[in-house]
Amino acid sequence: MTRTDRSRGMPDYVPLALRRERPDDRLDAKRKAIQSRKEKFEALNTFVTEDGGWVVSIPGEPLVTIECTERSNLPEKLRDLGYELHEVDRRERMISNATTKEFATSCHRKIRTLSHAGLVPVIAYSFEL
Repeated sequence: MTRTDRSRGMPDYVPLALRRERPDDRLDAKRKAIQSRKEKFEALNTFVTEDGGWVVSIPGEPLVTIECTERSNLPEKLRDLGYELHEVDRRERMISNATTKEFATSCHRKIRTLSHAGLVPVIAYSFEL
């Protein structure tokens, strides 16, 4: 025999096959999907950064935009992982070590490297996470 909640006239126990999806169930599913995308985004950000690129998207967004230098092999690596990249734009990015210069010091006879900030041409790609 099924017990009922007399205030609502509904049974306490509703078989799984008869349950309706409640609004908070949909919110929980949406939160889980966003959390999953954020975790994927974090792993992707680490991968892209280690390969010399930049992720310029908001964490958790389904559309990801990255930037990399023109000579980078990062787009091929991402395509090999199954991402479908689309070129969005060509632009410039200010980076701290855009140019390097080596020079020899006269007193210690050592070669030193000096780097300067500057603009570097980059390509922006977007893809779905």
